[in-house]
Amino acid sequence: MPIDTAEVSQDVPTDSGDNGAEDICIPDCQLPDGTPRICGPNGCGYICGICPFDAPKCTEDGQCVDECLPQCEGLACGPDGCGNVCGFCNPGEFCSDEGQCTTGCDPSCTNEDGTERQCGPDGCDSVCGVCDDGFLCGQSGQCVIDCIPQCEGKNCGPDECGGLCGLCLEDFICKDDGLCYQECVPDCTEKNCGSDGCAGTCGYCGFGEDCVEGQCESVTCGSIPAFGKCDGTILTQCDQGIVSSQDCAENGLLCLWDPDAGHYTCMEEPECVPDCEDKACGSDGCGGDCGFCPTGWACETNDCIPTEGATCGPFGGSAGHCVGDVLWFCVGGVLYSDDCGAQNTSCGFDPSQGKNECL
Repeated sequence: MPIDTAEVSQDVPTDSGDNGAEDICIPDCQLPDGTPRICGPNGCGYICGICPFDAPKCTEDGQCVDECLPQCEGLACGPDGCGNVCGFCNPGEFCSDEGQCTTGCDPSCTNEDGTERQCGPDGCDSVCGVCDDGFLCGQSGQCVIDCIPQCEGKNCGPDECGGLCGLCLEDFICKDDGLCYQECVPDCTEKNCGSDGCAGTCGYCGFGEDCVEGQCESVTCGSIPAFGKCDGTILTQCDQGIVSSQDCAENGLLCLWDPDAGHYTCMEEPECVPDCEDKACGSDGCGGDCGFCPTGWACETNDCIPTEGATCGPFGGSAGHCVGDVLWFCVGGVLYSDDCGAQNTSCGFDPSQGKNECL
C-alpha cells in the first residue's frame, strides 16, 4: 500500500521515485578543509554540538568562541578590540595608529595630564589637528577663541577673552581696576560723619557744621550764621569760626543771597532781587532759597526749628539752649530736648553748672 505523506513528519525520508530507493540526509559537521564543526546546524535539522560556557558564541563556520571577537585582520600590533593586543613590535619599533610595526618617530597627541590635543604639533613633523576659523591653538593643544587677552597692568579679573588675568590671594579682593586689594571692613562705630576707613564715608554733616573726629559740630561765630548775613551792602561771613566783613558797594556790587552757592555774597543785581531779610530758610522769591537748615531741622515761617534726633546744628556745644521752656542739648552729634514746663520748672542758665538747665 502506498505511504500517505500527509501523515508522516517532514524528517521521515520519502520515496524519491527512483528505483524504489529512499532519500537519506547525511549530517555535515566538517568544513571543506577538514576542520570539524563543533556547533551549529548539521544540515539535517539537528546541530553538530553545543558550545561551552567560556566560549558560548557559535561562528558561521561552526567554531565556539568568546562573545568578543578579536579584530586583528591585517593588523600586526595594537589593540584587538577585546582587551588584548594583536601582536607586539620588535625593539626599536613602535605600533602606528594603523596597527603596523614601524620605525622612526612616534607621534604623540596626549598631554601629560592625559588630555588629548586637538591641534598643534605631534612631535613628528605633523599636527594633531587644525582649528576652525575664528579659533587659535592654545599652549595645551586646545582650540580657543581667536582673542588677545587684555591683562596689561592687571593681576586679576577677566581678560576679555573668557578667561582670567589671575586670582587674588585669600583675604584679598579683585576690584574693577584688575588689582588685588586687602579686603577692608568699614568702621563707623560711634561716628556719624567722616571716613569709614575704606574709602567710604560714615555720613555727612548739615549746613554750617564741620566733621570733627567723626562727630558733626556746629561752626559758630556768635550771632553770625555759617552762611553769612547782609546789612545793607555790608557782607559779614563766618569761615571756620573766623568773622570777616566787606562792603560790596566798593566794587559796585550788592550784598545778596546766592541760591547756587547757598550763602550770602557780593554780586551784581539780578533781574529778580531775592528777599531774604530776617529769613534763615525757605524761598527767596526768585526761585532760590534763603538758606538751609541743619540735617533733620524743620523750616517753618522762614526759620529753622530744632527737632529731636536731628543733627545739633547751632545748638552744639555743652551749654545747651533754651527755646521758651524747652531745653535743647547735644549728645554725640544728636539733638535731644527736655520740656522744663512739663516739670513745672523753667529753662534758664545755671551759673553754678555753667550751662542751661531746668530750674
